[in-house]
Amino acid sequence: MEFSEKLFDFGCAPLTFIYSHRFYVKNKGREKLIIKKVRPDCGCSTAPVEKSVIPPGDSAAIDFIFDSFGFEGKVKKKVYIHSNTGIDWIGIEINLTDKPEIPLKFDKVIIAKTSKVKKDTLLNIKNLTEKRIRIKVIAIDKSVVKKVYPCSLEILPGKRKKLSIKIKGKKKRNYGCITLEAEQEKKKWRFTVPVALIKEG
Repeated sequence: MEFSEKLFDFGCAPLTFIYSHRFYVKNKGREKLIIKKVRPDCGCSTAPVEKSVIPPGDSAAIDFIFDSFGFEGKVKKKVYIHSNTGIDWIGIEINLTDKPEIPLKFDKVIIAKTSKVKKDTLLNIKNLTEKRIRIKVIAIDKSVVKKVYPCSLEILPGKRKKLSIKIKGKKKRNYGCITLEAEQEKKKWRFTVPVALIKEG
């Protein structure tokens, strides 16, 4: 049992939203990998598995979903995976705050209307410093977000740029998130922006 990553860092993120990150578990053995149980360390988390029986060489997705309601500050959560080969874990880190110490001005939440999924939703980001800042996309919630582009950009001092977000037409959930990282010289800031889908009519 091998994971695409053991721990994912959302960075700074606003309070009271639901956050999700997709991990992958791969069967590196010669026999079937059987996922017997997935046990979160708290009732605030769930982790549905794409399939419980994984053939040799194949992989399955695990969506780590964390409801941040009632939490604040730095939080760490784990999910334990019980299989026929033993017990292992995956985890997340997140810094829940409505006042992130990041030298950017950006939309704290992305509101997407389900009636307009064919149109791109925009994320506005402004550089509040006197030096250039590079932004890159670290992860997207693939259950809701189809694509974010460009995947990296550079913002000049005092200037503003936009990321275009394409929402999936068929979605299992009405929420998601996008994790980004800002870099300026040797400094880095990671932050996550929730995506909320609103049904019209």
